Amino acid sequence: MMARWQDPHLEQLAAHLPSGCYRSFIGVPLQLGNEVLGTLELINKIPSAPGHRDWFTDDDEEYLRLLSTAIGGVLEGARYLRTLNDVGVTTMRMQRVASFGSLAQRILHETANPLAVARLASSNLLRDLQTVLAPAERAGGDAPGSGPHLLSQEQAQRIGRRMAVIENSLNDVGDKLLNLLVCSQRAGMNRVRVQWNDVVREVLIWSAAERQQREVRVHTSYGSLPSVFVEPNELFGILVTALHVAMEALPATGGVIEVRTTFVVDENAIRTDMRVSQASRAEHVSAILAAHAEALEQLSPLRFEWALAQEIIQAQYGGRLVWQAVKGEELGDQQAVVEIVLPIRRGER
Repeated sequence: MMARWQDPHLEQLAAHLPSGCYRSFIGVPLQLGNEVLGTLELINKIPSAPGHRDWFTDDDEEYLRLLSTAIGGVLEGARYLRTLNDVGVTTMRMQRVASFGSLAQRILHETANPLAVARLASSNLLRDLQTVLAPAERAGGDAPGSGPHLLSQEQAQRIGRRMAVIENSLNDVGDKLLNLLVCSQRAGMNRVRVQWNDVVREVLIWSAAERQQREVRVHTSYGSLPSVFVEPNELFGILVTALHVAMEALPATGGVIEVRTTFVVDENAIRTDMRVSQASRAEHVSAILAAHAEALEQLSPLRFEWALAQEIIQAQYGGRLVWQAVKGEELGDQQAVVEIVLPIRRGER
């Protein structure tokens, strides 16, 4: 039986046996399809009673093979779950990117016809007004009510200027809607060079109303950072998710979040810390963000937003998004920090 398996570890294991050799051995491969992940091995069978056989039988080998098959099924299921998770996160990201273009197309479609009618009516009205007032201008009439007209030349010119302003404004609206459509179709795919501190400030301004409602105060410390070549809208969403996670760790009465940006020379990366000093709900947040929720209430949308943010920053930028909950120095003091590390790739500085 030993010769059939040809295990390279036989000699190493034998060195630990009192007799220096095997009394009995059995092993089976642990594999998924054609991929061998390892082996299941047993040595020196313990007899059930003194004098009973101390060697492995064919039944023992069959039992070990069944165990190997069961373990292989579990491992294969774990791989499927991991693949489904990756596909789900990627799908969520692509749906978000596609929604920008869909929304802009819908806005353009819903406003194009009324806008075209308004522009045409404005042009026609301006032309009719000029046609009606042309005889008065040629006659030089400038008094109100002169001839068959009710408007003086000055009043007519003033109305003409106002109509021109309306027409130009309608043209600007149409151009801006077209730009919105073009930009939204490239959302999530167009990288530009930005200042990271500016992106953080925009997130804090955007969340000001929510922070005020939840009585959350933010203390900021901005380091001297190089510019980064990123997709701002994408990282804006990551920062918003990180801020929501940090606020979720605070008690209902609110608290303070310290936001700090620094440049880590050793990693050639920008690091952003959102530190919560009084994170009384840190354990609850840790349960939500865990890889496997144990209760139905832990299946929060925040968990999927967090997974999406982690996937984006890791796959697209080679960075990391980490949640840490630590015990404070004082009894009952709980602290938490959300860490965002964004590497600066070669040639970006």
